[in-house]
Amino acid sequence: MQYYSPLNPELVYCLGLIRLKSFSDFFDKTTHLDMEKPLVSSIDQYIIDKVQKLRLSHNLTMKEFGYILNVSPSFIWNVENPQNIAKYNIKHLNILAFYFELSPKYFLPNKAVVPL
Repeated sequence: MQYYSPLNPELVYCLGLIRLKSFSDFFDKTTHLDMEKPLVSSIDQYIIDKVQKLRLSHNLTMKEFGYILNVSPSFIWNVENPQNIAKYNIKHLNILAFYFELSPKYFLPNKAVVPL
């Protein structure tokens, strides 16, 4: 029987992974089983929403906002897209706080958010 693996067969063996019969087997085993669960935590989503509101309130495009953060516009799109796991890090928040003359605390909630 012939098997299909997107990985090198030796790597599959070394990692102890199973050999798959088809690409669909690989896809089914690697997709997220619980599609209802959010991809980012509630605190990350709070920060993403806060940063997006800041961007929109200053009428900045994703390209302009990316320039401020020294990232590509596609990174900004990925962060703002709920189907993606990209998120801002503390360095990004510090750059935004400096640029907009805010405290880094501006991006955090006053109280803890309910963890997922």
